[in-house]
Amino acid sequence: MKLPSEYLEQGWCQGKSSVDVHGSRCDFDHSNAVAWCHTGAMYRAFDVVNPLDISPNNNQYWAYRNAIEVVMHERYGTHLILQVNDGIYDPESGQAQAVADAREAERKAGLR
Repeated sequence: MKLPSEYLEQGWCQGKSSVDVHGSRCDFDHSNAVAWCHTGAMYRAFDVVNPLDISPNNNQYWAYRNAIEVVMHERYGTHLILQVNDGIYDPESGQAQAVADAREAERKAGLR
């Protein structure tokens, strides 16, 4: 299984769940995706098919989701993932911030 931090290391974006090589929006699980926002990477890593209907049995997703919200609240004062990805992470250094936050959440969730 590829973890969210690994998708974010591959490529990171803001304002879209994922983008292709041309920077055009694409589905987070599409084979053309080369970069993801934090939420898109999370959905991709944990095989979320419909973000509006996430199974309560997707234990790894929920463990990670809870952990990343804790990490973001501790570091940025908000648990809102999109707010951090699109509004707090710096466009120039955001990828490194996203990867570091994801790794910490993976550790807290027992995925590392």
